[in-house]
Amino acid sequence: QAKERLQALLPVNTPVSMRTVDTDRYGRTVAELFSQGRNINLSLVESGHAVAYRQYLSNCDRDAYLDAEAIAQQNQLAFWSLANPVMPWDFRRQ
Repeated sequence: QAKERLQALLPVNTPVSMRTVDTDRYGRTVAELFSQGRNINLSLVESGHAVAYRQYLSNCDRDAYLDAEAIAQQNQLAFWSLANPVMPWDFRRQ
């Protein structure tokens, strides 16, 4: 579902800009993506197709991400509609 939502937000060849936020422990870039003035990361959190990674929010609008996640959870959107949602970082640890 998240992949489909992302494809809907960013069809092939849609120009994007990237704002680097951090680097993870594997040396990968953590970034926010923007298209036509829209924060794609935040859009995915708002729709319940992504969760806010708290450890990377210090260089972002933390409140916007946490508020969006709380609303998506409250409205049981996408990920939050699952009976027992497992946070991505917990899933990977398993």
